[in-house]
Amino acid sequence: DIFAGRVPLPAQSPRVIASDYKMPYTWQSSIGFQTQIGPRFGFDADLTHWKGYNFARQRDPNLAFNPATGYNASPALGRPDPKFGQIQWLESKGKADQATVQTSISKRYSSNWQSSLTYTYMLFFNDNTTSFQSQGNNPFDPDAEWARSTEFQRHTLRLNGLWRGPWGVNLSGAYFFGSGNYYSTTFAANPFGQTGTNRYVTAPVTIPAAVADRFDGPTSFAVGDIVPRNALKGDPLHRVDFRV
Repeated sequence: DIFAGRVPLPAQSPRVIASDYKMPYTWQSSIGFQTQIGPRFGFDADLTHWKGYNFARQRDPNLAFNPATGYNASPALGRPDPKFGQIQWLESKGKADQATVQTSISKRYSSNWQSSLTYTYMLFFNDNTTSFQSQGNNPFDPDAEWARSTEFQRHTLRLNGLWRGPWGVNLSGAYFFGSGNYYSTTFAANPFGQTGTNRYVTAPVTIPAAVADRFDGPTSFAVGDIVPRNALKGDPLHRVDFRV
């Protein structure tokens, strides 16, 4: 045997793109109207909706299923194919769904000033992946990640204006308000030994009172509970720019 006495190869950890991987795309649609109010003002409103398909996500298929927990058995106990360790399997089965109402009113330049105001009300924005290497809480149930996106922001308002004053002095400014995005929520443990985001609770936990009013879920969790995905709402955002 020409291979006798040679050191065997260690378990490999390849990165594999699924054979049925597809390019992501979105289907977008909108309906709205636009009107002029008098000689200087204009108003428009649109209902927009888009759905995303074939979004990228990642999981490890070289894990054994444990029916007692619904999760994987610990890789330390062995893998289905011992020739491989963790496999980075890239697939295109993620999706997203968003709808907004967008409005604006503007005043064209006259009498030395102009201004515009835009307001967007987000009806919903859900997804089950966040990026090319997104890994969910349970590799055997990746679709359970479907939840509100971290890009969801209920209210967005922008105001800008310009005033031309005497002696060549111009004043302009802009104001932005956002009601706050949501943050990814995790539980700091790795009970099943897999890579990815863990939301499986391994010890009782209580949401701090200081943020309980911004947490979209129960305020306490017992062992075995699942922390909801993207459940912590951020503080409102304000930004002011002013120029003379």
